[in-house]
This record gives sequence, C-alpha cells and structure tokens, in this order.
Amino acid sequence: MKKLLVIGRHEDIMNAVLNKLQAAGYDAFGTLTNKEAERLFAQIKFDAVVIGGGIDPVSRESLSDKFSEQRPEIRILSAHPNTLLEDLRLIFTT
Repeated sequence: MKKLLVIGRHEDIMNAVLNKLQAAGYDAFGTLTNKEAERLFAQIKFDAVVIGGGIDPVSRESLSDKFSEQRPEIRILSAHPNTLLEDLRLIFTT
C-alpha cells in the first residue's frame, strides 16, 4: 500500500480527498499546515507527496525543496481532486 502525504488548506476538500484516496487503496495522511507536513514527512516514509491547489506558490516551493533535499527520490505532485487518482496512477507506473 502506497503511503501519501496530502497537503491542503481547506478541511472539507481535504476530508473528501482523503476518503477518495483511502477508498482507492492508498494509505493517505492529510495536513492543513506546513509545519505539520514537515513533521509528518520527517516521521513517516511516504511514497509521494500531494500538494493541493490551495497551497500558495511560496509554500509549495519551500515544501518541495525541503522534501526533495531530505529524500531526493520522493515524488511530489501538484494535483486537483478530479484528476488525482489518474495522476497517482501515472507516477507509480512510470
């Protein structure tokens, strides 16, 4: 089971995305803050990080840089809830 860290800003969207991912067989962890995302990333070996559309560009770049420095092989994707499952399928099959 692939472990995913999902970072967003809107609790209702986060809950819907987490439910969708878990129903599709992913072990998904969600957070609404950068600090919590960094803490979770340090504690759990994720297969990918999903950064939602509500994340501002500065935070998106900062988090991507930090995660890539810590684990260069980590897959990081910006995703929309409507295309997320297909986006994940593509990164895990290529």
